Amino acid sequence: MSDFKKLQAVNLLNLLSDDDLKEFATACEEASAREGEVVFHENDPGDLLYMVISGRVQISKSIAENQEEIVQVVFENDIFGEMTFIDGTTRSSSARALDDCAFYTIKKDAFDSLLKERPGMTLAIMEQMNKILTGRLRVTSEKVKEHILWNLEISGASALSMQHLISSNAMIELELANSTKLTGHILLVVSTDLGYQVTIKDQSGRLYVIPYSAINYIAVQEETFQKTIQE
Repeated sequence: MSDFKKLQAVNLLNLLSDDDLKEFATACEEASAREGEVVFHENDPGDLLYMVISGRVQISKSIAENQEEIVQVVFENDIFGEMTFIDGTTRSSSARALDDCAFYTIKKDAFDSLLKERPGMTLAIMEQMNKILTGRLRVTSEKVKEHILWNLEISGASALSMQHLISSNAMIELELANSTKLTGHILLVVSTDLGYQVTIKDQSGRLYVIPYSAINYIAVQEETFQKTIQE
């Protein structure tokens, strides 16, 4: 059983009455993960819904061996694992704790039982679930549109194209929306149905496939920039 007061701030449960929230809390269990710990792997069973009480969780998808795409970062009072929880399939992505995290979880059978017993709870939760999913899709679409031009500001030099960064093999520093930083080389940029994706090879040789919408900035290390211009 969980503390219903801590659940009041969770976005999925914002519309629940106190009585419904207390009943929902009786079906929840506490869970935790240490920084860097995998919460679940891709293809694991999807019968738990996670509600983040503290910390951040990175959701990523395996593209190929040693390659992963960061899908999103989930923050305090948000949920994750909802898609496979709803449709009953296995996990389509992996979840890893970016900080020491605390969660509440609820099993699918307990969740379904509550919704059958309490119609008012069903309407409130489904309304919020729709808002959450719609909001995530809208943010993704807006970020893709904002970055179509692919122009960068690098050490005072404007409009240095992504293609130039690839062909010059420039050493770049990249910061993601979750504040993670990578240093390495851009190998490839491709357009997909979900928007542009950038393949990065870091200094250890690990490959990452990252949605362009998840990138805060890309900067070229000054000495590398000067060298490639001279060449």
